[in-house]
Amino acid sequence: MSQLQVKAEEFWDSHHHILEDPGFWMAHPLCRLAINRRVSGNPNMWPLSALADYAGRRFRRALALGCGTGSLERTAMRLNLCEEIDAVDSSEASLHVAREKALEEEMAGIHYRQGDLNHLRLPRRTYDIVIFHQSLHHVASIEKLLARVALSLAPDGLLALDEWTGPSRFEWDTGRLVRTRRLFEQLPPEWRRWPELRDPIEHDDPSEAIRSSAILPSVRRLFHVIVERPYGGHIVAILLSQMAVDTIPKDLLDSLVSCWLAIEDEDLARDPALSFHTALVARPRIGIDGLTSRGSVFLIRALRKAGYDPAPMRAPEPLVEGDLGEANGTPPPGQCDKDIEEIMSLFQREKRHEEEGTLRLHIGCGQEAIAGWTNVDNHALPGVDRVLDVRKGLPFRSVSAIYAEHFLEHLGLDEGLGFVKECRRVLAPTGVLRLSTPNLDWVYATHYRTSQVSAEETLHDCLQLNRAFHGWGHQFLYNRATLSAVLKAAGFATVRFQRYGQSDVAELSGIERHQTWVDTPELPHVLIAEASGQAAEEPLPAALLKEFREAINAR
Repeated sequence: MSQLQVKAEEFWDSHHHILEDPGFWMAHPLCRLAINRRVSGNPNMWPLSALADYAGRRFRRALALGCGTGSLERTAMRLNLCEEIDAVDSSEASLHVAREKALEEEMAGIHYRQGDLNHLRLPRRTYDIVIFHQSLHHVASIEKLLARVALSLAPDGLLALDEWTGPSRFEWDTGRLVRTRRLFEQLPPEWRRWPELRDPIEHDDPSEAIRSSAILPSVRRLFHVIVERPYGGHIVAILLSQMAVDTIPKDLLDSLVSCWLAIEDEDLARDPALSFHTALVARPRIGIDGLTSRGSVFLIRALRKAGYDPAPMRAPEPLVEGDLGEANGTPPPGQCDKDIEEIMSLFQREKRHEEEGTLRLHIGCGQEAIAGWTNVDNHALPGVDRVLDVRKGLPFRSVSAIYAEHFLEHLGLDEGLGFVKECRRVLAPTGVLRLSTPNLDWVYATHYRTSQVSAEETLHDCLQLNRAFHGWGHQFLYNRATLSAVLKAAGFATVRFQRYGQSDVAELSGIERHQTWVDTPELPHVLIAEASGQAAEEPLPAALLKEFREAINAR
């Protein structure tokens, strides 16, 4: 066994969890949807499911090379794609995990063994399908292995490959990453794992992309390619792996990823060869064609031993200035660039406001955005700065003011309590929360009459009252005492009720946008509460809450 192979096995024995890293692009939900769409045409159909649909049959015996911890093999068995699978990997630690997980799922028919893919011997005419999934780019002897794979396939057998087919580890130069480096430099320093973009190579793994650029030429030489789907990763995969993703607000990260994926889509439409990842299905060449193609493998091996490798990828030729704006395949600034600039501008503005103590949030803004505020909604409407589900938290700090008009009633009681607690958490010590929500007492007093009314009026009032409770997505209506109690339960020290448009805080005065109704002399149609300060939480009565939750959750 070569020293390179020993080091590679040691790396994967201790890093078999790497595919679960949040910086791994295939683990990001938006990237996964894009990969599925680019490979299968359907964002919800994974490539393995697309393979099953394409094959239209169940494979009696399959071979998975570079199986890792066995996720693909278990999925193939769940899809009923194969009766039996022989699975090979060089890392015994990965194989141990694969065996344990197969045992947990009570999966028979998967047979794991350790093997060096560079020197693997395979039985002839045995397998109905051979699968590589992100493993062939760790092999130096690509031509030799593929020639043996071709001979191991049954007459109607298939090769299914899903691989990094971009530059090999020693082929990176400054020209290959011009645009990606520019995108990386747009990121705030705190979002980057290091100051400058690095070559996308795991240097601790000596097998990483050892001869990846030889994969496609070798496959095309030894096999007839039936389906080939380049699926990008030449921007997003490189950037995500070098970002401190845990420090980035999820909605901003998702917005960036969406922009980068759109750039990749444009690239793939213009030149599929720009892709660094490829999924394909192929059949072995047979007869004289097969003999000739396998004979070329000996020539390539001889040339490599002599110090010349004919397979590596050539760097893309620089474009003529003016063709697409810049050299090295960089298109002129377009909508994606403008979107990225807006995201960065928003982040910098929010950061500056946080540092200055002037960050103000308008929650549930809808189409009533307020200038100078960070407008938040769960839909990407005109004027919305941040698309967030605030039930999952607020990714802010040191906020000076939060305003939510006719929003709280759209949350259940527990969700509402969680929301105001989150508001208290992100507010600065001197920050203020202003809530505007329908007044339950006013609703009851103005919508329901109990005496001296006709049957038709009684029906009208019943419908009107239920509309107030359930219409427009309402979940819970508050009276003054309950709203005050919820704010105290969230840890606010002071609760003051204001009239429509009035406030002791200048930036909250005259801020209301919602349609108004006629107040009664005793009751305003909306409750407007301003909560500030921090105190020990005063829990709501436990017995009442328990009874309420049981009734609400009853079905």
